[in-house]
Amino acid sequence: MRTYAYMRINSNLDDFDKEKEFFISMLNDFNHKVQDTRVVLELVSVDKSISLRSMFFNLINYSLEEDDFLIVKGIDCLGNSFKEILSTIILIERKKIKLIILGYMNNELKGDIKENLIHFIGICIGFEKLFLSDQTADKKYKLSKKVGRPEKLTNDQKQEVINKFKKGFSVYSLAKDLAVSRTVIQRIIEKSSE
Repeated sequence: MRTYAYMRINSNLDDFDKEKEFFISMLNDFNHKVQDTRVVLELVSVDKSISLRSMFFNLINYSLEEDDFLIVKGIDCLGNSFKEILSTIILIERKKIKLIILGYMNNELKGDIKENLIHFIGICIGFEKLFLSDQTADKKYKLSKKVGRPEKLTNDQKQEVINKFKKGFSVYSLAKDLAVSRTVIQRIIEKSSE
């Protein structure tokens, strides 16, 4: 029964060694004795998928065996979304690896505590889907906005221009009445004839 510790560090962090010392002292504060060679730190941002985190992926699939302990600093070490976090927890459970999340609690994740966490993450997945669908709807709305210079005439005014032109008003007189250029009037007339 071996113990490994994993921590994800933001890729913009300059002092890697200082962060490693902090993590080891944090493990000691929680009374977890982990060999220095089994402390794995990965320079990766939180938005990277777990499949792109090669050190964590190799740790789960090749280093850890049944009944080994995996200690992670926080839930963000397990994935970049709630769905990915849940699938990582299930993968760890399937491989019969014992998981400790220091940001959640200092004990092995098992029994009712694990079931409650999995249930809570399931609720968060539902919320995340709603949140993302709202964002996509907002993006579609923002993309559908008309770009460029705003129209000088309203739809009613455009219809009035078309009707007056059909009655014999000149382009110049229509432009003068509505305080727009003749090209605006000509464009409206051309569009109506199409």
